[in-house]
Amino acid sequence: MLLRVDSLTVRYRTPDRNGDVRALTDASVSVEHGETYGLLGESGSGKTTLARALVGLLDDAGEVRGGHAWFDAVPPAWTDADGTPRADVVSDDTPVRADGTTDLLALPDAHLRDLRWAEIALVPQRAMGALDPAYTVGAQIREAVRRHHPDADAGRRARDALTRLGLRAARAEDHPHVLSGGERQRVVLAMALACDPALLVVDEPTTGLDAVARDRLLDDLASLDAAVLLVSHDLAALAETADRLAVLHDGRVVETGPTEAVLGDPASDHTAALRDAWRAGGGAWD
Repeated sequence: MLLRVDSLTVRYRTPDRNGDVRALTDASVSVEHGETYGLLGESGSGKTTLARALVGLLDDAGEVRGGHAWFDAVPPAWTDADGTPRADVVSDDTPVRADGTTDLLALPDAHLRDLRWAEIALVPQRAMGALDPAYTVGAQIREAVRRHHPDADAGRRARDALTRLGLRAARAEDHPHVLSGGERQRVVLAMALACDPALLVVDEPTTGLDAVARDRLLDDLASLDAAVLLVSHDLAALAETADRLAVLHDGRVVETGPTEAVLGDPASDHTAALRDAWRAGGGAWD
């Protein structure tokens, strides 16, 4: 198992502090090495909150109130030369277990930064907001590589990542504003791939893309060696790409299972309603 999220609970504090907004309650999902796992739900269901909680990027009002996220990696500062966790950091008082998994939700910020991009990377929904307009896309990819792989050829990794996603290597010298929406989305995905993480958390990647760019991006995701946690309200995208699926509603996981089983014979009334709405809009599931 690459990632196992157990009973994740997240709340958002309100400005007047008279109450909290419930975002996630006891949410549990798991992702295997190399698979594409989908998180399906309407806006406000808690999908993005789950994704951002895993990498420690909730906004200031967000707070994890419970749960664990066991991830098959240990921060380098806590490992021996062979990559196994040091004996002195494995205890009930630390987030590291003897089997080499780490609770992402309990990691100090400095150690979580060591794993972010290197082992688990978030590809956010709005690619333009994730790119600095003052720097070329190549410079931004190289910076991410150097942060986590200082001995690597950052330029080569940047060019290889771009060409792998169907962009010419020369686009590395372009600034974000000259790229199309689909190209910017692929640049952010390339930035993540250049660091060779085990898990990509991809949030609503098809939002705002035309049909051609959408299909190309889904093909790119399907071709990756890394595991993908694909967050989307786009049922068609998940039906095309996800091996397994979790359905969220009002901050709770209401159903999980193989994608074909979940969409073909839903156990939850909410899942059935989402599927039926999709079919009414022209979608089909065979």
